[in-house]
Amino acid sequence: MPGNARYDGMADWYDDRFRDYGSGRGTAGLAATHLGAGHGRPLIDVGCGTGLNFNEVQRQGWSIVGVDLSADQLRIARRRCDSVHRADGCAILVADDSFDMAVATFIHTHVDDFPECCGS
Repeated sequence: MPGNARYDGMADWYDDRFRDYGSGRGTAGLAATHLGAGHGRPLIDVGCGTGLNFNEVQRQGWSIVGVDLSADQLRIARRRCDSVHRADGCAILVADDSFDMAVATFIHTHVDDFPECCGS
């Protein structure tokens, strides 16, 4: 699998250190507010880490699929959502109509080449 899972071996520290981001007052709450009601529609969280966004976004009614390169991060994310997959967010292939929404928070420090990854 291409890419570098920079947070392998740090998932417990990461989840504890950034736990507040997953609250309604944190980044997760802000994202959920901007997303609005999901009504069961599918959403992909690219670079989901430990799934800190999951609870607030699911509370808005979105059906989440999390993707991250770090198996260690996904170990914790799986406790918050059954549908998580290990994959390089810059290389995942999904059909155009697979998801109604995509989110990616705090991945900017993990993408070495934005133009190559994002196609711009």
